[in-house]
Amino acid sequence: KGSFPWEFFLIFVNSALYAVIVAEFIFRGFSPMRTLLSSGLIVLTLTAAILGVITFKYGLSVKDQLTESLQIVGTKLQVEISKSAGAYVSTEGIHELEEFQSYLRDPAALAKTIMSWFPTIVFVGVFFSLWVINFMLLRNRRLWTTRLNYPYQSRDLLNFRMPEFTVWPLILGLSATILGYLGKVELASYAYFFGKNLLGCLSILYFFQGVGVVFMGLRTIGVVGLFHFLATMFIFYFAWKVVPFIGLADYWVDFRKLIKKNLDTKGEFL
Repeated sequence: KGSFPWEFFLIFVNSALYAVIVAEFIFRGFSPMRTLLSSGLIVLTLTAAILGVITFKYGLSVKDQLTESLQIVGTKLQVEISKSAGAYVSTEGIHELEEFQSYLRDPAALAKTIMSWFPTIVFVGVFFSLWVINFMLLRNRRLWTTRLNYPYQSRDLLNFRMPEFTVWPLILGLSATILGYLGKVELASYAYFFGKNLLGCLSILYFFQGVGVVFMGLRTIGVVGLFHFLATMFIFYFAWKVVPFIGLADYWVDFRKLIKKNLDTKGEFL
């Protein structure tokens, strides 16, 4: 008999929790942006509480828990890679595969790397998941708005815009990262850790703002249907690093005003 698939069970529980929290805010009539930010803060608080309870109860740090989990996953993956490596690895991919296997053979080193970005990974994972859930619900709002009077649409989520004061945390994160990297301040490693993770957390929020600008632009030039879907996939898989900079530049350039004249604002953006 195989072992119980705890990984899939936890994914299911996590997804159900996200759905319940988002649904509760929608039932209360919260706007998409308020729903996203409020539900995100709740999930982050619950995550921190769960990790804290596990740490104090079992005496294991997050890094120890992560190392143990990676050791189990790494063992399984190494077996699978050994079985199928010859079938899909080209000459150009041998180096990447060897590098990946080296991480799997040293779960402690991999855990250390992940922990250096842990706040960003959790923050981005939570808010991106909630954004997708909100977006899919609003795109299919016709299926459930007959039973619930909810006045918002997907364009209200795509109108996400960061407050202007958030440029100061951005400057703080950039300064701490540079000074920590150059070792120009005391406790430079902590400054670097704080700075790069602050930038990482802010990047997902600027990403949401940039996505709204990009989708608005696609609608303006008439990219719809299948071509819009392909453009969206390209953005999320290949150009995702550029989108946060578009969101940041929107502060000074205000792309929305530039393209709003040619945009039919009736209906959805997509």
